[in-house]
Amino acid sequence: MVEGLYVGSSTMSARAQELDVIANNIANINTPGFKKEEFTFQSFLNKELTAFSPAVSKAAQTYNLDPSLLDSIIQTESNGNANAVSPKGAKGLMQLMDSTASMMGVSDSFDPEENVLGGAKYFRSLLDQFGDVKLALAAYNAGPGTVKKYKGIPPYKETQNYVDKVLAGVQTLKKTPSVPTLQGYTNFEQGELETTSGKLDFAIEGKGLFKVTTPEGPKYTRAGSFSLDNEGTLVTSQGYPVLGEGGQISIKGNELSVSKRGEITVDNELIDKFIIKSFDKLEKDGNNLFTGIGDEKDDLDFSVLQGYIEKSNLNPMKELIHLTELLRAYENCQAVVATQDATLDLLINQVGRR
Repeated sequence: MVEGLYVGSSTMSARAQELDVIANNIANINTPGFKKEEFTFQSFLNKELTAFSPAVSKAAQTYNLDPSLLDSIIQTESNGNANAVSPKGAKGLMQLMDSTASMMGVSDSFDPEENVLGGAKYFRSLLDQFGDVKLALAAYNAGPGTVKKYKGIPPYKETQNYVDKVLAGVQTLKKTPSVPTLQGYTNFEQGELETTSGKLDFAIEGKGLFKVTTPEGPKYTRAGSFSLDNEGTLVTSQGYPVLGEGGQISIKGNELSVSKRGEITVDNELIDKFIIKSFDKLEKDGNNLFTGIGDEKDDLDFSVLQGYIEKSNLNPMKELIHLTELLRAYENCQAVVATQDATLDLLINQVGRR
């Protein structure tokens, strides 16, 4: 009975966090370059995964893998449903195709232990082949041939989101929470590009971010709606100077044009080039800016488009539907807590006296 109160109230807390995230996303629907926050939900004591803990532990030990990684793959692939079948025919906890199952020696993909052992064996082979967890996850989702073709994580939104979601789930599972919690992550899927015809509006098609300088050091942004300050320096909407290879970019002249590679020309004279960088990991830093984690990377998979801005990557209808669902879920939790509280009161104050 007390556990019911604990689960209900904890779930209400987690849902309230979700509501805050969705509300912030919706508030930034019209913010250029905004990247929405998403989350994985960690349920009470991981009950949907606990039933398969012996199989996961055995597979992790057999193939020298992190059990939290296997748990997260299972959660992402099938949500802990041993009988799951995808539209493409992938089966079981780790969603094995029949050909993969056969190759890994799995005779029954719906047997939890067989499926997890086969999936772990397959993932181990991918990890040995590519030597990197992210690439192995990408290969698990899109196939090893695709990862080889693109020499890295392929430019598929589904695969990129899959890798992020599994890794975020690993971090959540490692905390082993006893109450519902959220593990948030930023969805870097590109937003729609909108034409503005503004000479100082720029969008990046593909990967990478503009580099800017702030009082706290260098930051990065996808919001290319720039302007000129009183000294003719190109700045963000917050007034932070945008950086080129020669430092702060000073525009003095009439005709400004920028090539797809970010080369800046004023009155037919090349004056600078935008610095476009990418990172393995980015953290939101407010004001539509990001802090890069690790080393800067030069990324050739981009085009700078002048006279465009990148809109937020939100789908307004989906966000509103999600918000409505969360509100209903929160109200349901309230009802559960109220019922549990009333029952507990009855047991203590009336049944206990007889």
